Amino acid sequence: MDEILVSELIADSRCFVSTGYARIKTTQQGKEKILKIPIKTAGIEDLVEALSMEAPRPPVITKLVEKDSEHGKMLGLEKDENIQMFDYTDENYVMALDKHNRDFNYRVIVASLDVDIKDNGHNLTDYNQKRDALIRMGITGHQIDAFIKAIGDLTRYNQERTDFLSGNG
Repeated sequence: MDEILVSELIADSRCFVSTGYARIKTTQQGKEKILKIPIKTAGIEDLVEALSMEAPRPPVITKLVEKDSEHGKMLGLEKDENIQMFDYTDENYVMALDKHNRDFNYRVIVASLDVDIKDNGHNLTDYNQKRDALIRMGITGHQIDAFIKAIGDLTRYNQERTDFLSGNG
């Protein structure tokens, strides 16, 4: 890894932005290929934070916890009590969380791409158009996972570099 002695920081120089590639495996006509797609980290952490705030919350249910049960003992109950807890198995919550996670992944991928997405020779600028184009291109769950991992690796590297420079690392 190269070390660069910094004698000045210039606004808008993007010196803290990490760039790299997502290597996405495809199989076309029986031949495996790796697509090397440019990605960047600029703005990703803020986007992830904002999208995380939009995640659905599970409903709260009331459940009787017996004092002699594992949970009752863990809670130190002296008598059976009704306890309010999140219901992570609620069907509507599970469906909403799945939809949120799919949208979350596509938004992070689209924001991270450091390459244009075109349709009929025109650059797409709208998130929904870009997401729909990726879907029409045949992106799979494994490819989405590969994108997210590559983006995370760049972001983690960027954060480690920032922590080191700030003295927090």
